[in-house]
Amino acid sequence: NTFFFMNSETFEEIPVSDKVVDDKVKWITEGSEISLVLFKDKIIEVVVPSTAVYEVVETEPNMKGNTAQGYTKPATLSSGAVISVPGFVEQGAKIKVDTDKGEYIERVNE
Repeated sequence: NTFFFMNSETFEEIPVSDKVVDDKVKWITEGSEISLVLFKDKIIEVVVPSTAVYEVVETEPNMKGNTAQGYTKPATLSSGAVISVPGFVEQGAKIKVDTDKGEYIERVNE
């Protein structure tokens, strides 16, 4: 399979093998700014920002009374990635994520 990225300056489409994109695909959404690493005119790596903001598209509702410190639950992000988030994070929330570790950082008010 091949992914196509667009050069933001020339609008040229750049094909990249799914083997190069690898597990970074879970952090890429339409409009994401990423970097491509080239070696001898060949793309060898896709680099995503170390932090990014995503919308929580699916997570279980916060149960009243479930205030145990450290309580986490799975959440599916707009990129398709699934990470653990604190119990207070609700569907539709925007959150900042550490894409290197795949961890929740904080809620974002936009």
